[in-house]
Amino acid sequence: MKVKSKQFLQGIDSMFLISFGILVLLGLVILQTASSVTSFLEYGHPYHYFLNQLVEGVAPGLVLFLILSKIPYIFWRKVSFIGFIGVFLLNCLVLFPSFATSVNGATRWINLFGIGFQPAELLKLALLLYIA
Repeated sequence: MKVKSKQFLQGIDSMFLISFGILVLLGLVILQTASSVTSFLEYGHPYHYFLNQLVEGVAPGLVLFLILSKIPYIFWRKVSFIGFIGVFLLNCLVLFPSFATSVNGATRWINLFGIGFQPAELLKLALLLYIA
């Protein structure tokens, strides 16, 4: 009797995964080569920024990727317009001083519930989903 093994990444394009992996690795290599001297001077070891990006950027992004890859694309088609409008309104909050935060002289950040982010980054993703 033959037992079927369940693949966790079943249904994800292998060329996409390879391209994704290469881009992440190249980004980490470039970050390491560009920041090793500064990292050593500021923190005493040359891998501070590399490890920080790995722990705070790559790991959560990978987990989010694996979770979101299990959601059928039909769902994204249904919620894309609502998401676009919501993120657009979130972008408008930058115009109100009670929500906006200035960083380096530019008021492009919002601080909601103690989390600071740029709503323009979410707008890029929402626009791509809506157009697609």
